[in-house]
Amino acid sequence: MRFRWKVLLCNIILVAIAFAVSGYLLMNHSFQISRDREISRALEENQLIHAALEAEILNMILREDFGELEEALTEAGRSVTESLEGTGIGFTLMSETYREYYSDTPTQFGMTRLLSGLGEGKKNYMLYTVDQKWELAAASCFFVGNEKVFIINHRDINSVFEDRNLQLQYYQVMVAVSLLVCGLAMFLISWWLTQPIEKLNRTTSLIAHGDYSRRVDIRSKDEIGELGETFNQMAESVEDHVNELMKENRRKEEFVANFTHEIKTPLTSVIGYADMIRSRKLSDETRTLAANYIFDEGMRLETMSMKLFELFLVDQEALKTVRISVQEWMHQIAASVQPMMYKAGTELKLVPIRTYIEGDPDLLKTVFINMIDNARKASKPGQSIWFRAYEKDNRVILEVEDQGFGIPQEQIDKITEAFYMVDKSRSRESGGAGLGLALADRILKKHGATLEILSQVGQGTTMRILFPTAMSGAYAEEEEV
Repeated sequence: MRFRWKVLLCNIILVAIAFAVSGYLLMNHSFQISRDREISRALEENQLIHAALEAEILNMILREDFGELEEALTEAGRSVTESLEGTGIGFTLMSETYREYYSDTPTQFGMTRLLSGLGEGKKNYMLYTVDQKWELAAASCFFVGNEKVFIINHRDINSVFEDRNLQLQYYQVMVAVSLLVCGLAMFLISWWLTQPIEKLNRTTSLIAHGDYSRRVDIRSKDEIGELGETFNQMAESVEDHVNELMKENRRKEEFVANFTHEIKTPLTSVIGYADMIRSRKLSDETRTLAANYIFDEGMRLETMSMKLFELFLVDQEALKTVRISVQEWMHQIAASVQPMMYKAGTELKLVPIRTYIEGDPDLLKTVFINMIDNARKASKPGQSIWFRAYEKDNRVILEVEDQGFGIPQEQIDKITEAFYMVDKSRSRESGGAGLGLALADRILKKHGATLEILSQVGQGTTMRILFPTAMSGAYAEEEEV
């Protein structure tokens, strides 16, 4: 069953129960008031008859006209009946043994329940039916000498029950019409209230079938509106996550393709030169040339495998950080790169500061040695490379700046991908495999550092790394290595 039908059915049931209970209580209260009013009238009439009979018997005694009890009571009954003519009040006089002394109305009900236990000064009443009509009998008693006499009067109260039945019929019709109108109104309201849920359902179905760009348009300010807003946020998160997974999948596919391509060329050459050495008679010079090429390509493959292993380790191993003196650590890096800088004919200018950062010194050293090496490869002999540090906004910033070839803007976002090389021929000539910056980027992310790349073609590149909060004051001084 759909939600709107559940809402409609529940509301109709609740309204029907509310109408039934309230209607029953109201009609029952009205009926009780009418019935109690008739009972009060019957008891008042009984009291009136009682007083009139006592007065008539007293007059008879005063007139010395009181004879036999039965005759006296009959005569007194007739006299009282005449005095009450036109009022519609009838009564019966009865002995304690249920023998009638006088009656102007037929008695058609059992007396036991009405008269049982009735004493002087007490009154009783009883409801009964005659020919499917309701009547009311009231009773009291008085003593004439030692004889106990019951006074029983009757009232027709069938109109009270007829009024109740008419009210019940009218109320049933009114409830039916009200439920019909309320049901229609509730259906429209439930349809209006569940429309946003229908939108959510349709949008969820589309997203489940792969259309992650879908969003719900719910503008209400209630809980459904909040649900729609949360749903849209979730959909955006799912879309971003799916897009990221797709990008990651493409990167993995490109990684495999690039890795295959990178090892195919050297392996083809290695196999070719090895086969040439194995199958031909070569001069010593040619054999040495072939062996050197095999050695160089083997070393490049070894370097590539080590870089890939380091990439794997960075993702798998937990980071072990220590307090690093930036000044001493930069001097250690400068000493490590000094031989290759000297061989390339480039100059490294060092600008350290006295401050501290948290991190793994060996991993971070790998990052900056790789960046300085990339700057060396992009520079011409005689050019300078700056390796500087400074503080800004309470953060430690390290930069590696060169005056080399530069990087096209459309390629800056790709150079941290594995095997990506701006100039593949120059990178291969210098022994590169396009893994250095990919490794550096992952190491920096594990340290909570941010890598910014600023470059212009023909003017050089600046690799800027922003570390978290600095740990002391700083000063800078330029040094040449």
